[in-house]
Amino acid sequence: MDLAEVQRLVEQGEGTTLEFKKSTGELRAAMAALCGMLNAAGRGKVIFGVTDDGAVVGQEFAEKTLEEIANESRKLEPKAEVTTTRLDLPSGRTVVIVEARAAEPGPFTFDGRPYLRVGRTTQRMSRDEFDQRVADRLHARKPWDGWPAQGWTIEELDAAEIRSAVRDAVATKRLFAAPDEPPVQVLRRLDLLDGDRLTRAAVILFGENDRVTFPVGELRLARFAGTTKSEFLDNRQYDGNAFHLLDLAERFLRETVPVASRFVPGQMARIDIPRYPPLAVREALINGLIHRDYSVGGGALSLGIYDDRLEVTSTGPLPPGVTVEKLKGLHDSVPRNPLVATTFHRRGLIERWGRGTNKIIEECERAGCPAPDFEDTGLSVVVRFRPVAGARVGKAMSAGTARADRIMEILQRFGPLGPSAILDRLGEPLNLRSLQRDLRRLREAGRVGLEGSGSATRYGVRRGNRRLEGRSRHDRDTITTRRRDTSRRVATGSNRGVANPTQERPQQASEGRLEARIVQLLQQEGPLGARALLSRLGVSVAMRTLQKYLGRLRRGGEIVAIGGGRGTTYRAAQGRPGRGSGIAHESRTNRARMRDSGSRTTTTKKGKGPSRPVRPRPKPRTGR
Repeated sequence: MDLAEVQRLVEQGEGTTLEFKKSTGELRAAMAALCGMLNAAGRGKVIFGVTDDGAVVGQEFAEKTLEEIANESRKLEPKAEVTTTRLDLPSGRTVVIVEARAAEPGPFTFDGRPYLRVGRTTQRMSRDEFDQRVADRLHARKPWDGWPAQGWTIEELDAAEIRSAVRDAVATKRLFAAPDEPPVQVLRRLDLLDGDRLTRAAVILFGENDRVTFPVGELRLARFAGTTKSEFLDNRQYDGNAFHLLDLAERFLRETVPVASRFVPGQMARIDIPRYPPLAVREALINGLIHRDYSVGGGALSLGIYDDRLEVTSTGPLPPGVTVEKLKGLHDSVPRNPLVATTFHRRGLIERWGRGTNKIIEECERAGCPAPDFEDTGLSVVVRFRPVAGARVGKAMSAGTARADRIMEILQRFGPLGPSAILDRLGEPLNLRSLQRDLRRLREAGRVGLEGSGSATRYGVRRGNRRLEGRSRHDRDTITTRRRDTSRRVATGSNRGVANPTQERPQQASEGRLEARIVQLLQQEGPLGARALLSRLGVSVAMRTLQKYLGRLRRGGEIVAIGGGRGTTYRAAQGRPGRGSGIAHESRTNRARMRDSGSRTTTTKKGKGPSRPVRPRPKPRTGR
């Protein structure tokens, strides 16, 4: 570099990659500026011997000046390529040029502090930006989902989900494996092991236990009243692995999104028009699970349904180099979690990387609805759908949803029922308030009638002027009798205080069905943990309640516990009569009869045996 080039740089002025200093007495400030230039542009220059007004005056130069520059440059981390050039002026003074180039990705620090060059100024880099740059650097070497999941073992993965993934991947011919291969071998084939340790991707895809210290996955589902978030009609939150969350989100869509139907002359079958294209929404959910930033604490995949739109939100911004405009055309795929994306691809849930958003747009066009809006808020990515043309529905359109159709089928089959009995037969994770809202809308649509009031309220199919209609006339007579004489325990003519052996109380019937379902699952799928059972029951049950049922089944000899502690699994007992057999039914009927007979019981201490009836003591004889 000669004097003419120095003059040209001085005329150019200070900027993102250029700084002037009067002398090396300002060496520390100059090195901080170089650090900021490395973080901003990967290169930069500092020229010593230039005054603030742009005059090239040089400085007194000594041999120790080069040593001081070298010592200060060693405080740059990670190491950068620093070169020092001296230019002697005719006046006998010297201009010193220090130039730095990044040898590897940043962020860079000087003397343990990060700096950032913004225009002509040097600023301290914020902690959040520094942490994000460190994460990006680590991801460039190894993706976030490829790092080991600390504290996780293979026993804490959902073995049934792993087997299901293998079957799907083999069926799509994207994985060659035997159906009975052990989980560790399957995980190795899917590149989900780092040596002998589970990767974070393995836990995201197949994790069974919820951990506070590691974000396995969270799903938030909501149906809002109106077009804002001010009022909820339905609000649910789930934790679990990615495949389980996808199933729950799709079930919520089937239950909540209304379907308009029309009939074409000359055709027997009706034509259903979903309010939103199912395949497009499913693709948006899969994209959200694959590209979500799982390193962000408190993040989630969210599905919000409003009166005028549907939104899928995934935590984390778009990857570097990807913009909202690029999503609408052909673009390269930059998966944030490549191992997670590869497993979804092998299972057949995605076809080709980089085609997800294009497929969403194509499905919307095929369904006749506007193209979705993509939005990057900086903290999350939102995909916003508008309704399909011709599928306009009002609030009462819930009567046309799949859940409403199941309610109607139950009422037609079993006759008038109370809300609790309907909820038991639905077999879905639904609260009583949501069911009552569906029943109210079915009444408004004229499909369901109501009989009785209070705890005796029953719902039935309504046709014409008849308020209730069902299969059993006996049930309607029972409702009327109960309403007229609430003091009687049963409405079939049984003696007061004695339950009818052919009828169980609703709570007992519900418990019996849950226990039968637990035994059936263990017989069909083999040993399962408590959380795996909870996810497969399809009913909203607290873990404490499930443990109560499991303990009762163990004491009854119908299931067997394997292992202990957090790794406990359960299997069906061999050689025991299944639920629904005559022995099991008779035993449960006897217990129900004992509870309803009015006899007093005493509860023994825990582990001392079952309760037994206590006969009343005889009154003492007085007088003669």
